[in-house]
Amino acid sequence: MSKTPLVGRVEITVVDKTGRVIKSSRPNTVIVDASRVLLAQLIPSSLTSNNSVIPRSGRPDVEIPSTGPNSGNSIAYLIVGYTTGDSVPDGAAATNLDTEMVSDNTYIAKLQTLEVSSNSLTFGVAINVTSETSNRKYFEAALYTAGPDNTSIPDSPNVENMLMFAHQVHSLVSAPEGSTINYSWTIAIPE
Repeated sequence: MSKTPLVGRVEITVVDKTGRVIKSSRPNTVIVDASRVLLAQLIPSSLTSNNSVIPRSGRPDVEIPSTGPNSGNSIAYLIVGYTTGDSVPDGAAATNLDTEMVSDNTYIAKLQTLEVSSNSLTFGVAINVTSETSNRKYFEAALYTAGPDNTSIPDSPNVENMLMFAHQVHSLVSAPEGSTINYSWTIAIPE
């Protein structure tokens, strides 16, 4: 299988209520379907008469909307996986063939910020830690497309047809109530 030329990093920053900053940074894993997602965004509506797909044997279909490029194939959400245990679950890993999160416990956040450079995009999400979420220990993150059912990018998406674009498993990250956990995810095309 060929690899997509996309590269990037995931940076996680915890800012506690005293202002102390703790950072973690590591390379991301771009999913093999990412190149088909990008191709679908390049097809104008004038060349499609009905919704069709870019297939790949053994992989989820990437839909080509008959209306041309839209938010359905755009990276729109960060999903994070967490545990309440004291370690990353055994066998948790990220590969370029992933389609689902490792964790059964997930939190979905619509992307909140975007920074653009000449060859990269950096997406950001801030997770405010409350008394209800302070026991969560995050160990996994993934960028997802909106999916064809979510072309308007709702706050509470229908996750059924969303496609994983990039995935990462990292060491446990937690923070006390009143803190903020910031995920900053860069996707770049090497120059």
